[in-house]
Amino acid sequence: MQILCVLGPSHAPSYRYLMDVVFSKDYGSRIELVYSFMMVRIEGRNLAPVAAAILDGTCAFIQDFDAREFATPADQDAPMIEKITFIVGKEDK
Repeated sequence: MQILCVLGPSHAPSYRYLMDVVFSKDYGSRIELVYSFMMVRIEGRNLAPVAAAILDGTCAFIQDFDAREFATPADQDAPMIEKITFIVGKEDK
């Protein structure tokens, strides 16, 4: 799965390295992908279809939304990734 970032480096870790998928209780505002070498935090809205595709292993890529690059989706129920954070090593809480 490719993790594409408009204003930063992109990554393409293999599904075989994905150890866990953590998602918010409402299943729509936050997803965390846990790998042995990093964690990827995905924040946005209406992310349930994204989480489902990741859990099914059918998500080819995710990409963060940037209004300078893309038109705002007309469908307000469409998934929108607002922020992708790569965490390597310990995170300060």
